Amino acid sequence: MIDLFLAEEAKMARVLSIGACIVFIFFLFPLARGEQKALPTTTRVTKMRAGGVVTELTEKTIKIKRQVKNSEEIVEFSLEKPVEKIKVGDKVKVSYIIKNGEKVAIKVTRDIPPKTVKTTKKPEVPFSTPK
Repeated sequence: MIDLFLAEEAKMARVLSIGACIVFIFFLFPLARGEQKALPTTTRVTKMRAGGVVTELTEKTIKIKRQVKNSEEIVEFSLEKPVEKIKVGDKVKVSYIIKNGEKVAIKVTRDIPPKTVKTTKKPEVPFSTPK
């Protein structure tokens, strides 16, 4: 009777060891063939920003006049899509990238200055001590 249990344990151990070897071989198979997953390559595009006043606007280009130190320069951008709600004379911010040596505007937004909050001084009340 004891020999029967030992035989079953030996048979079970043999089945488990063969199963572990098969799993191990399947995990090593792609490495043996030289297959490796390629890491995704991402190219990082640098976005730049410029602000100024619109001097010329067409469906494909926008020109803005911007202050640089003590001088003014006119910068031309090509547009990916026509801009809406912007006209000549508006103060704008342009987010752009350089593609094939050309400045391409990705986003054009009106530059609305933050509202200034006027602070009023409260009249000073003379300090009085309670009696």
